Amino acid sequence: MRAYNELYLSDAMSSLGGAFHYAINDCGISADEFMKDFLQSDLSEEFEKGNPWILSGASGIELIQRVFESTRRGFVSPSPSPVVYKTPEYWAGYYLAYFQWFTGMRFKDIFARVKLTEITAMYPVYREMDVTNFVEDLLERLDKAE
Repeated sequence: MRAYNELYLSDAMSSLGGAFHYAINDCGISADEFMKDFLQSDLSEEFEKGNPWILSGASGIELIQRVFESTRRGFVSPSPSPVVYKTPEYWAGYYLAYFQWFTGMRFKDIFARVKLTEITAMYPVYREMDVTNFVEDLLERLDKAE
């Protein structure tokens, strides 16, 4: 059983994609540092539980501000870039939201075995494919990493 209804999925994917893009590209946080912040905050768990505000009530920027409130106190968020949906980081967040929803895996367990940089490196191959191809590949990578 999934944590939330599929009706929320598109919003959740867009929000998480925007969050990843904003944190890494606009805020200049490295992918590895961002993953630490993301997992340390309550955002990843609230996302997994299907909190409606997290899934579809907040933008990616609002999600990152919530993360940084608990992990980087005093961090001044820069203005967002105008185009976010064509970056590997956006794509990674977008597809990871689907992966997490589909599998029910915790982000903590995903990132314990596969780094975000490895996932963003999948972008050139999988960006035009159906998300189910990404899911199959990531499941194989996670199995190999055990």
